[in-house]
Amino acid sequence: MRNIRKIFVRAAAVLVFLFVLESTVRFLYEPYNTYSILSTEEYEELKGTLDTLFVGSSHSYFAFDPQLFDERMGTNSFNLASGAQPLFMSYQLVREGIEINPIKNVVLGISFSSLLKNEDDNSVLGGYDRLITLRGKIRMLLEDTDDNRRLHELFYSTRVDNWFDFSAVAENVRHKLSDTYREEVLAMDDNEYGYRGYWYSENIFNGQRNTDENRGYNVWDESKVKDINLEYLIKIMELCRDEGINLRIVILPVTQAFLDYAGDYEAMHDYYAKLADEYGAELYDCINYDNRAEDFPNEYFRDTSHLNRTGSQAFGNLLVDWIKEREGI
Repeated sequence: MRNIRKIFVRAAAVLVFLFVLESTVRFLYEPYNTYSILSTEEYEELKGTLDTLFVGSSHSYFAFDPQLFDERMGTNSFNLASGAQPLFMSYQLVREGIEINPIKNVVLGISFSSLLKNEDDNSVLGGYDRLITLRGKIRMLLEDTDDNRRLHELFYSTRVDNWFDFSAVAENVRHKLSDTYREEVLAMDDNEYGYRGYWYSENIFNGQRNTDENRGYNVWDESKVKDINLEYLIKIMELCRDEGINLRIVILPVTQAFLDYAGDYEAMHDYYAKLADEYGAELYDCINYDNRAEDFPNEYFRDTSHLNRTGSQAFGNLLVDWIKEREGI
């Protein structure tokens, strides 16, 4: 019995040591201007108060401005979108969010790649870093099937490339210990982070594409839907239905230059509409409707498929109008 106790004590000591070590490494080496740091701090501060969550990829963090929705709908919301966020990761974030907040609404931003693109390490890690509870992180580690990626999730030190860039370490420490750290990051010339997970851009798409066609995962083809993506879309819909949460699935707007190479986007609408009807979700499609070209000109985009700041405001107001009209809010 005494030996077992010693083993547990030593194991606990090792875990504490690793936790302290990894926390120190992250503080020293994670770039101070990583916007996920600011977003995570805000999310932790608001824990227990939020009633609405936005999830999705970069298209979503450029589209959903929580302040606009809160002012017009009386909500208290947060944008948990992250770059190329796979639906597997969206599910983890929604599940944790429901556990720690009185969530009434979940808004899932859909892009052409949502069901077609394979997840990659960076996209999963970006979402993992937005989890804020030990329970959420452990559950994620257990459900991730990629052993190598799980190592990167668990140990930030495995993500460090240049251990001897001491000037960068010094700069990180100086900024992170500053009383005006947040203000310094937001005042940077290239800053695109707003608040509550919302990013913005002042760039304007000039109508000229850099490539002659969309990448394969940006061309709708039902036969190329990835099983894991569909599985976790259904899990999100089932979770919200079972918890009595309003789930709004929003197909986000893109430019005509994007749509010209995007395949049968009417068929994409039908695919999502069938799923939404089956699982009790509301579908809002900002592509397949008559006034799309007038409502979303090139001036509202930063590139072929991401809204800029002006576009996000126009999109948000249009979506709120649709929600109020359809749902009688």
